[in-house]
Amino acid sequence: MTDVTGIANICLVELGQEPITELGEGSDRANVLQSNFDLVRDAVLRAHPWNSARARKIIAVDQTAPVFGFSYRYPLPPKPYCLRVLTVGGNASGWKVEGRWILTDMSGPVEVEFIARPESAEDFDPMLAEVIGLKLAERCAYRLTNSRSKEERAAKKAADALRDARSADGQEGTPDELPESEILMSRYD
Repeated sequence: MTDVTGIANICLVELGQEPITELGEGSDRANVLQSNFDLVRDAVLRAHPWNSARARKIIAVDQTAPVFGFSYRYPLPPKPYCLRVLTVGGNASGWKVEGRWILTDMSGPVEVEFIARPESAEDFDPMLAEVIGLKLAERCAYRLTNSRSKEERAAKKAADALRDARSADGQEGTPDELPESEILMSRYD
């Protein structure tokens, strides 16, 4: 299990810096990391449908209909906080996200599968925690070290870790079935 301070220390070690004891300790390094952590974490979580961040909810329709284009709207889940919608109503088509709303013609309630911001960093898969730490290093490298080469090295290492983590994450579970389409079905006529 890795906490927020542990993820921040992945960043610092990558940049050749001394680890911190707590993200909120008030040192210059901790303040830089703390001011960037939430943004980096959420961006990494949105970048891939991470298994460890998936959540499902059944959501009731809102009383106010969209102005045009769709018949119904549903609020995005606030707890756990929805960062990215994956499916609505069991399918991947027929809906759009607009602000903090899902717009669709499906009458409710609807099932929503989404990427949630985990309640605690301890809920992260270890490879996901490493990616967040390395992306934090990429984002904060120049500010912490005044070195463009360390920034570039951190970006390369973060990209490699992201690729490896996505690969491992994508191998868990059975693959999603492709929906039938006229183009695919015409191959069998």
